[in-house]
Amino acid sequence: MPTRRVHFAARDTVHQLSTPSPAWSSTSLPSTPGIQTPPNLPATLPGPTPYHFVLPTKVARPLPRHPQPHPALYGPPPSVHYYCSYPPQTLAVSNRRLSPYFLSEPATNPPVSFMLITSPHLPWTVKVNSSRFGVVTVSDVFQAVYASLRKNIYPSEFESLAHHDKKRVRKAYEERYRRIRSSREADQEKSQGVKRVDFLMGHSRFMGLTVTSDPTVWSIRTA
Repeated sequence: MPTRRVHFAARDTVHQLSTPSPAWSSTSLPSTPGIQTPPNLPATLPGPTPYHFVLPTKVARPLPRHPQPHPALYGPPPSVHYYCSYPPQTLAVSNRRLSPYFLSEPATNPPVSFMLITSPHLPWTVKVNSSRFGVVTVSDVFQAVYASLRKNIYPSEFESLAHHDKKRVRKAYEERYRRIRSSREADQEKSQGVKRVDFLMGHSRFMGLTVTSDPTVWSIRTA
């Protein structure tokens, strides 16, 4: 059987292995069948996105403000004395200190171009339009209320009332024309029959307006 001999070099030789460049390139690194392990890079926070994302600007909208009534319309009681069964011209008589520009002032602050007036005692709605410059004035309110309540009612509207309410409406109608001093004018008023104002059942004193949840709709108070 042949004998094997081991030969040692006469001097120590150091072999240095060359390390490939850590650049990530398919041409610089030798191809190996195994999975390549990426180099250990220092951990850093993610940088800014290359796309600029801007939140949409919100347009500031003013808070809704309910209009406030003129002192002549605010109550109870308002600063003027008025009965809805009389024409608005009587305001100058019952309010001696009434300024000539008082009735021409805006009915609300801020001003409005139209108003709707309701009452829990009336099945009708009073619509107030502007008479000048697109602004409803104090005079417009009184004129519209008076004109609307001066309208005659239909027999069906009277018959829709309860029995005790019919008696109260009839009494208000009789008291209304009997207050007229001129017998001729009283007879003329009597002949025109029951009007909407009689549905207030004698509570025709104006006590002011209050705004509802709808800033265009107001509720009238009477006493």
